[in-house]
Amino acid sequence: MSSKILVVDDDQDILSFINLDLKSNGLTPILCSNVEDAIIELKNHHFECAIIDIVMGPNKTSDELIKFLRNTATNILNFDLPMIIISAHITDELKARMVSKDPLIVDAIKKPLKKNQLSSKVQDILNAQGEADEELDVMFRPFEDQASIKLEDGLTPSPQEEKPIEGYNKSAMKEAGINELMNHCFTGDYKALQDCLLKDPNASLEAKSLDGKTCLHYGARGGNQELVDFLIVSGLNINDRDKKGQEPLYEAIMADNLSMCEHLISKGARVNSKVDDKTYLMVAATINNFEIFDLFLKEGVNPNLTDTHGKTVKVYLMENKKLKFLEALEKYGI
Repeated sequence: MSSKILVVDDDQDILSFINLDLKSNGLTPILCSNVEDAIIELKNHHFECAIIDIVMGPNKTSDELIKFLRNTATNILNFDLPMIIISAHITDELKARMVSKDPLIVDAIKKPLKKNQLSSKVQDILNAQGEADEELDVMFRPFEDQASIKLEDGLTPSPQEEKPIEGYNKSAMKEAGINELMNHCFTGDYKALQDCLLKDPNASLEAKSLDGKTCLHYGARGGNQELVDFLIVSGLNINDRDKKGQEPLYEAIMADNLSMCEHLISKGARVNSKVDDKTYLMVAATINNFEIFDLFLKEGVNPNLTDTHGKTVKVYLMENKKLKFLEALEKYGI
């Protein structure tokens, strides 16, 4: 099955151009000419990437769509979807600012578009995700606790009936590999999770979504600490990585949930991991969450970790003029 790519632009000619580009390179574009249709598609399909225009007509922008994608309380199918922003108004300065301020924006491309420009960028994103998963597997697998739930008498897990949160397509949830247990973890409904497990003794908490996320990833987003503790006691690995190299602690950071970050760290979550070449200190600064940034400093995150360009968090903060965060580094003698 080819990767589905959401394309949002109010210009039909540009939609047609992108459609041909992506299709001719083995990708499956789903085209939307307005924000409302795009949100509907996000509730009905699991995507690998989104290409989004900034200006969507007179006095209209794609801001509502971006907010929906960032909404960790409702966007269960695509809550960590990489975005490519396209616009005739993109400058080098604007591109740098957009990419540095939002971890989900991986690139910003100026119109007019060139042949194969977007398909090439999308393939780079998809390839990078696969390479990151393989690299992290080699780095961390020897050190990970492989504890898991043992099924008695060799019974295999029975499939879970999806009951998606309101507005989400049942088949889309199944396509994304999100079962009922993951859904309850995402909504933080501990009672519903327990009821589901009691109803079906063979239900498996070990299942993974198409993106490689476990119930613990969804639980970290859901914010219910009691539910998360149950998952950990049940044998789920607190440092398990999905196909993008994201761990449950990263999900808590992106949900802006300080207390969940504190809780996961107290349970043994790694603090020196990197996602998309950013350390957790960089990620916290990117989403402008000073409390989580300060928490990682208190927990002794290595400030000398670098990205592929050799930049430490201090250089990253200086380049992006994050003065408050730089003051925090100085406070800790960094």
